Amino acid sequence: MKCRDGRCDAAKTNMSCKETIRLMCEFIEGRLSPAVAHEASMHLSHCQNCTLVLEAAEHTLEIYFDDPHLASMLERSLPA
Repeated sequence: MKCRDGRCDAAKTNMSCKETIRLMCEFIEGRLSPAVAHEASMHLSHCQNCTLVLEAAEHTLEIYFDDPHLASMLERSLPA
């Protein structure tokens, strides 16, 4: 798979890598519309680079939210 200018040759969607990564938090939280979530899923199913970003983000969130002390610190730092 080759990525150039934010587009992956292997990705069979209209969504670019940049768009996919920009929507990553909303994707993880399930806050995307079904159509956008489908496009992101399709991109992720063909793009190894974006899949690595997703896995790293999920792993980071697991670390923060599985550790009560870190989760408490993170929640205090987020705007209400």
